[in-house]
Amino acid sequence: MIDIRNLSVNLGDFFIKDINLTVGDKKYFVILGPTGAGKTVLLECIAGLHKTKGRIFLNGTEVTDLPPEKRNIGYVPQDYALFPFLSVKENITSGLRAKKIPEAKAAQMINRITSILDLNKIMERSPRNLSGGEKQRVALARALVTEPQFLLLDEPYSSLDACMRHQLWVQMHNLHRELKKTCLHITHDLEEAFTLGEEIAVMINGRIEQIGRPEEVFYHPRNQEVARLLELGNILRGEVMDFDRTDDRIKVKCKDYYLTLPYRDGVQVNKELSFCIAPNEVKVIREGRPIRDSLKDNLFKGRIVNSVSHGMSYTLFFKTGDSRDAETKYDFEIKLPAHSYLKLNLAEGKEVMVSLRRKAIHIFED
Repeated sequence: MIDIRNLSVNLGDFFIKDINLTVGDKKYFVILGPTGAGKTVLLECIAGLHKTKGRIFLNGTEVTDLPPEKRNIGYVPQDYALFPFLSVKENITSGLRAKKIPEAKAAQMINRITSILDLNKIMERSPRNLSGGEKQRVALARALVTEPQFLLLDEPYSSLDACMRHQLWVQMHNLHRELKKTCLHITHDLEEAFTLGEEIAVMINGRIEQIGRPEEVFYHPRNQEVARLLELGNILRGEVMDFDRTDDRIKVKCKDYYLTLPYRDGVQVNKELSFCIAPNEVKVIREGRPIRDSLKDNLFKGRIVNSVSHGMSYTLFFKTGDSRDAETKYDFEIKLPAHSYLKLNLAEGKEVMVSLRRKAIHIFED
């Protein structure tokens, strides 16, 4: 278990402040945040590379003042930091030599890790002749071969193409299940965080904004900053016109239209609320089909003002027919699979009816 308590560090014009974080034993934990959020600095603090305020515990033992080599951590930096003039084998065994592991035991440890990571055929090659994916696996092998209790991964796939990243995510997932290490992985990639993380923390501007299971964070972002990072395009604000606690409804006026939201304690008439709905929860209603009860609260007629293909999916930008605000290019963002886009015969300029499912609307804490 990794336990961080009130951790702060000041690096001149950048700081992280009051970080409290617990990573459960043998869990795969991901810190998600934009570039410059402080993710790498936090990882380096855990590894012992910065002098910090606060306390760091690894499996219940305080390591705040211990040097890096005493923390039993395997660390994979973003650039992999392989030694260019050493072979793959020499890179992997460098940590074993530093720890003076007996030769027979070292051979067992090397064979196990290189077999798992499929490196046996490239052991005599130079890192300069490796692909990005091979370099990543060598760096991972070097970090794991000494059998650390903890594995820290700093944006390990950021320099790889999409196809290679997806392959290595699956490999990392399987590797974690086999080795059962406590892993702390940082990334700015939303898909990567949700693919690998059993639990995630969202870090913005040197602070942890939210912690939870991926689906909890995605559907219930704490504030607008988290929602934007999660690419939830429908971040809205409206004035409360009426509410009914027993019927679980709040009626709000938002621009030129009204929305029905799920009830929330503390709501007041004439006060404003900020809320969001995931673009995949905005549903296009198929013509001639009955509308489900769950979709009847927030129905809007309008047209698709823009359509963007992502290959396997589409993003649509929808403007209601009642919108009179010329400066508003669109009211709602919609995401749907490509097969649904084609099945519904959608296109830019087409008039459609959409629904914002009331139960899927999330009201921010602020």
